[in-house]
Amino acid sequence: MTKKVFRPFWSYDVQETEEWLSSMAAKGYYLQKFTKTSFFVFTKGEPKCITYFINYEKTPREALPSAMQNDGWARVFGRGKWQVFSNKKPKEEIRTNPLRDNLLTTRNGTIMYIFGYFAVTNFVLFFVSIYIQLLFSNQPVTIEPSPMWSVTLIFYTWVYYSFIKLYRANKKLGQEPHISDTYTYSPEEKLTLHGKAFKKIKLGWMYAPDKLEKWLEQMEGQGYNLLRIGWSGTAYYFIKGKPRRVKYCTDFQNKADESYFDIHSDAGWKLLFTRGSFFERWSIWSREYAEGQEEPQLYSSNSDLLQSARRIAFTYSLLFFPLVFIYGIAIWQHIYSVLNYGAPFQFSMLLFGISIIIFGSLIMQAWLYYRRLKNRFMKNAN
Repeated sequence: MTKKVFRPFWSYDVQETEEWLSSMAAKGYYLQKFTKTSFFVFTKGEPKCITYFINYEKTPREALPSAMQNDGWARVFGRGKWQVFSNKKPKEEIRTNPLRDNLLTTRNGTIMYIFGYFAVTNFVLFFVSIYIQLLFSNQPVTIEPSPMWSVTLIFYTWVYYSFIKLYRANKKLGQEPHISDTYTYSPEEKLTLHGKAFKKIKLGWMYAPDKLEKWLEQMEGQGYNLLRIGWSGTAYYFIKGKPRRVKYCTDFQNKADESYFDIHSDAGWKLLFTRGSFFERWSIWSREYAEGQEEPQLYSSNSDLLQSARRIAFTYSLLFFPLVFIYGIAIWQHIYSVLNYGAPFQFSMLLFGISIIIFGSLIMQAWLYYRRLKNRFMKNAN
């Protein structure tokens, strides 16, 4: 006897889906497979306690490690990159826990970014355009009744539901054990909490990361040794020590997999800070070197650094330019209304202008960073 259950958007939150599968097994329904149309097929049997694990793997594994097999884990079903494993032992007796592939976080993060970008830009475009129309137009705004409004409402509900659901699920996935959680502060770093260090604040360094690297290296040269970076990446704790030669490198990744941290750690780099959102991950690495030694480089290829700088510039341009454009249109329409229709000046236009200056300067800083890097490499090549 089989049973089909439709569960749309199940991949948005695989942890929630795993718990649901376990609850179905407790009722006697064991997962057999799932289809592309989000139908889950179950076979009926005796109620059992089963723990499920869902992973999204670039190369689906043919066999589980022997340690996991000995601990009761078995492959249930695989379709494409999706793999489902189960363990029939009581949860408290399971000694091994599969590690979630970062590919799942990357997949869901990319989908979330697309939904988030669409939601934010369309929200701003829709409401700002209506706001502008109401403020500066002499013509009344009329909303025509249409059955298509229900389609619009359903579409936007789906967009915002997807974004919120993916954001919350990715946050939970990020709290699972993975490589980025392996960094722990040394006892020396904890001295900062006892008043033996001082703090400096650096805001907006990600738009000009080379300046942050230079500043940190100058502080080390003056004997101010960096002990710790705050969780947000803006607070830097120093303690007075001896001048050191330390190379600092900031690194931008849209998404970092497990091998990223292993490669640089194995090469002798120390991870001081890593933090990411749904569209970016920044890391700060350091490596001390002796006088006379060649200055270490995180990347041996200049083209890789230039590519990273270009990615930074494009990412922040894509993020901020729509806002600059929208605010610019709003100011232009307001000026037109003031000059041609005698509309009163609105204070909100000043806020729009300030926003344009701020967002525009951030875009410019990112591109200036790219140009500085490019000029430096061209100068060294000559």
